[in-house]
Amino acid sequence: MLKYNYSKRLASGAVCAGGTLGILIPPSIMLVVMADQSALSVGKLFAGAIIPGLILSGLYIGYILIRCWVKPQDGPALTEEERAAVSSKQVAFMVLKSMVPPIILILGVLGSIFAGIATPTEAAGVGAVLAFAMTLAYGKFTWRGLYTAVANTAKTTSMVIIILVGASCFAGVFMGSGGGEVVKEFIYGIGLGKWGTFIVMMIILFLLGMFIDWIGIIMITFPLFLPIAQKSGSWSSSPSCSRILF
Repeated sequence: MLKYNYSKRLASGAVCAGGTLGILIPPSIMLVVMADQSALSVGKLFAGAIIPGLILSGLYIGYILIRCWVKPQDGPALTEEERAAVSSKQVAFMVLKSMVPPIILILGVLGSIFAGIATPTEAAGVGAVLAFAMTLAYGKFTWRGLYTAVANTAKTTSMVIIILVGASCFAGVFMGSGGGEVVKEFIYGIGLGKWGTFIVMMIILFLLGMFIDWIGIIMITFPLFLPIAQKSGSWSSSPSCSRILF
């Protein structure tokens, strides 16, 4: 984007905002961890995250379109020469080449889960096979790249496991020493009602996000917030209110 003279603020904002969608739009490792901690179905959490993810991404796209329409200099359009250099057929082919394989990958992973054909772990294997096949189809496969992928996977998995162990130990000690009851009584004592309580929990998560990785946040806050959400759900006539809160 900088190469084509896009606004630095718009370019960096779009990249940072779009980066937050990775752990929301399925398949998401965060939702898998949340399902494990809350004893809910991974497939249901995936299904529940699709619409919010599409809404959020649509808002991002809408903002960029409106901003570039109001300030064309922030996102300069292609020149007439650049448009004439590529035919409509070439554009259609480039779009198909860029979009169809990722769509097949997404459908292969999520479709197998939603259809009840595979568990999330098995669906991850399906995704790995499809990704490998696409790498071969694009002619990008190298043994060096395969080694890098395997090494990075091992590093990431080890990091996640270490964080899970540390967060579990912290949560166990914190809850065992009565810290969970203190937090619950503090939130209940504010007396802001169901949605006020929800806002307080979101503020706490926002502040924790400045210092702690999302895995640690889930491991620490879920044992505290889930009982509060369930109790908040009892205030409403809807039996699924606690699920709406999370």
